[in-house]
Amino acid sequence: MKAIIKKIGIGTEYMGEISDCWLIVQLKNGLNIKLLEPDCNILNTKEDEKIECLILCIYPQDINKVNFKNGHNLEKPILLGRYIEDYRISQSWWVYNPSFKTKIYPAVETVNGILLLHFNTIPQFLKNGDIISFTVGRLDLLAWYPIEE
Repeated sequence: MKAIIKKIGIGTEYMGEISDCWLIVQLKNGLNIKLLEPDCNILNTKEDEKIECLILCIYPQDINKVNFKNGHNLEKPILLGRYIEDYRISQSWWVYNPSFKTKIYPAVETVNGILLLHFNTIPQFLKNGDIISFTVGRLDLLAWYPIEE
């Protein structure tokens, strides 16, 4: 998924040690979202840098029950896309935890690209190819690299 970094910040810091960071990115359709970056490698970048990224949505909420009247929120964006039952992370990605590459993820193909999903329990009504809407519980930046266009 292509994105432009708009803002970077330190999330949690304890006794001078930074344990996670956050960033706001703009996706190719103009949507701004907030991501958590557990490894803090993003601190080596700058605002307005273009990146290719792999994003994990932790605990998608309100699946197919989204109240669109409330509109988009930076912390809990509304997303829409085609559900994919089984998605594997390409071996070409560097991820901060190599075990992520061994998992099979549910995912959703959005207008911005693939978004991996993490559920406690996958809802039984979801079928491969369904168009689904949902709000985000949390978005984690699993992997990224700078791109030049």
